[in-house]
Amino acid sequence: YVLEFVAPYQADERLWSLWHDVEHDLAANWTLDNLASKACLSGEHVRRLCKNQHGKSPMQQVRWMRMQRAAELLLTTDYKIEAIGYDVGYKNSTVFSSAFKKQFGMNPSEYRIQQTAVRG
Repeated sequence: YVLEFVAPYQADERLWSLWHDVEHDLAANWTLDNLASKACLSGEHVRRLCKNQHGKSPMQQVRWMRMQRAAELLLTTDYKIEAIGYDVGYKNSTVFSSAFKKQFGMNPSEYRIQQTAVRG
């Protein structure tokens, strides 16, 4: 594809649209290259915009979005943890649990128990 000059507001709109697409397909194998391609922006432009808007790299933003959705599913469904991990893009439950623990300070089953008790 050919990159074109885009005005700042257009780039912001493209990034917003990109995050909308990511949110609706968290299980996709997102990379900086395919994020940039989807937004019709260069990887460096996506990286810069993301850092400015979210204080994170694009891949950190994807991981954050995955973890937020996983936490929501843990609290609102009785899906198995492995299924939730798979739904948000983790093909390996050990990798999912490790990423979740890094984000929330506890593994998914502990989170589900604790948050259910707090809400209960």
